[in-house]
Amino acid sequence: MPDWFLESIAGNDEGMGFLTRHAALMETFGAPFCDQVQAAAELVDSAWQRSKLRGY
Repeated sequence: MPDWFLESIAGNDEGMGFLTRHAALMETFGAPFCDQVQAAAELVDSAWQRSKLRGY
């Protein structure tokens, strides 16, 4: 996944807010930090896979 894609998420309040809320929800249900990080990585990877299908 290219740097520009990661930077587009990091520079977007909505994208970062989604990842933060997702991690907070996981923490509420007792998920350890490493699981929260893994889930965030999977969400970003999924977004990258979808963007490739759209031709980005």
